[in-house]
Amino acid sequence: MSISASKFAPAPDGYVSKNGTTWSATRDAGTGTSAGPNSTNRASAVMAYHTAGRGGDSFTVSRAFFSFDTSKFKTAPSSARLLIYGRLNGDADIIAVKATAPDLSTDIAVADFDAITGFSAGNSMNGNVTDYSSEVTTWSTSGYNSIVVNAAALADIASLDAFAVALVQYDNDYLNVAPSEVNLNSGMYFNEGGSGTAPILEIVYGNSINDVAFGDLGNVMDVDEQLANVSDA
Repeated sequence: MSISASKFAPAPDGYVSKNGTTWSATRDAGTGTSAGPNSTNRASAVMAYHTAGRGGDSFTVSRAFFSFDTSKFKTAPSSARLLIYGRLNGDADIIAVKATAPDLSTDIAVADFDAITGFSAGNSMNGNVTDYSSEVTTWSTSGYNSIVVNAAALADIASLDAFAVALVQYDNDYLNVAPSEVNLNSGMYFNEGGSGTAPILEIVYGNSINDVAFGDLGNVMDVDEQLANVSDA
């Protein structure tokens, strides 16, 4: 028996956010202020926020992290995409980049705020980190969002046991441009949200799944149930 695509939920996933009084101290921090390793959802999972008040400026940056077990895949797939169910806020542009956390056994933590391959304080991520997608400029808050990943991601799916991805806000966080006084954020569901809204990594090998025994696909999710609201990319 063959199947055209396998669909996996992350284990684990979550968000890390950082609060501060200056853009650089917030965005370039090595440790976050808070983390959500077992969250069902978050209205501002990916965010760049700035407000100016009587007491001074306030900034918040939030990044979402996902790790998928890709140890069974030994050759690069034909295509793949992340499917993230949106929630409440859909203002911010998003890009997927290569992450170094979480792994498959350790939950996301505040120390993982800058766990992005190639990230360096004070510099734009553009040209320094490994992009896994192009900029995503729209975000549904009532269904799955499809983030098609690129050749670098396909190669890492084949070579890495843990495929770790960070979703970051593009216009400000990724490019390292301080936001004006506006709240730019995107909400989403995480794996703890359960069936029907859980994040999914869809991996496609033409008309079959190569190098994976059917019996090894124990963490393949119910396609009909999970993708009821997903449109083809």
